Amino acid sequence: MRYVNGKPVPTDPELLKPGKPEKKYRNKKTNRYYRNIAGFVFLILGGLFFVFMMQLEVAIGFIFLGLAILIGLIAILFDVVLKYDIGYEANEKLPEEDPTQAAREALLYDSMKDD
Repeated sequence: MRYVNGKPVPTDPELLKPGKPEKKYRNKKTNRYYRNIAGFVFLILGGLFFVFMMQLEVAIGFIFLGLAILIGLIAILFDVVLKYDIGYEANEKLPEEDPTQAAREALLYDSMKDD
């Protein structure tokens, strides 16, 4: 076992081969942007539908207004206030640095140093 920067690093050549990442990560900022737009669209369309229904003197307009405001505010609240991405695992983390990368660099450095 070798140590690089004070951390133990495996020296087995099989472990030093780069692997494929297990998960691909979506662009969270773009998704948040579109959900904010969807939240505002729900608010606006709900308000317009409410006005239209009230012109027809139909009380069901209040139900649609309430639903639209609720859906719109939930989307905006989750994305803007809480900065929480709906649809992602709660404990999902970005990919960490490959632990064998330091070992590969150390071996490369050692091989260059011998020349």
